Amino acid sequence: MMPVSGVNTGMAPLLTAVRKKTAGGKKEEIGGSSTNAADREIEKLKKKKQELERQIHSETDDAKIRDLKKKLMQVESELRQKNNDTYRRQRSAFS
Repeated sequence: MMPVSGVNTGMAPLLTAVRKKTAGGKKEEIGGSSTNAADREIEKLKKKKQELERQIHSETDDAKIRDLKKKLMQVESELRQKNNDTYRRQRSAFS
C-alpha cells in the first residue's frame, strides 16, 4: 500500500518544495523545507538510548544501574516528545 502523498512515514526526511519551469523548460526549486536537523537530533537520542541500554546490561553496581535507568527514562521521554511529524515540521528549515 502506497503512503498518502505529503505524509511523512518517519523513514525519510520530510521535504517539501515549490517548483517552477524556467524558460529553458528545466524545473527550478524556489522554496522548501527540510527536517534534517530534527532528524539528526532524533537519531542522536536513539543512539544515546542504545548506549544507555548497553551500559545497564554490562553494569554490576546497583546504584549505577539505578542512575543509568533514570537517564534512560529521560531519554525515552524526550524521544516520545520529539519523534513525530509535528516536531519535525516545527523545526523545519526553510530555503
